[in-house]
Amino acid sequence: MPVLFLHGLGGGAWSWKPQRAALSRSRRVYVWEARGHGDGMPVKDAGLADYYADAREALAAVLDDARRPSFVVAHSMGALLALALACDVAAAVAG
Repeated sequence: MPVLFLHGLGGGAWSWKPQRAALSRSRRVYVWEARGHGDGMPVKDAGLADYYADAREALAAVLDDARRPSFVVAHSMGALLALALACDVAAAVAG
């Protein structure tokens, strides 16, 4: 089962470095990075709707690549997005 990590506000892909290292030995691991965060290009303004659209796109990319639903692991703002994804595209979220 693949794993998609969603970070919190002010975080980035780096937020999940230890978890990514540990889990990548046994499963496919994907890390989402919100626009304007981490190594992403700076943006003037982005809101939850923008972050949700990006997270939904990331989940679709995982589904397309792995060909199966994903566990979505998240904290802070990412957890809010994960909950919304589980409600809106339940077939793509394994847990």
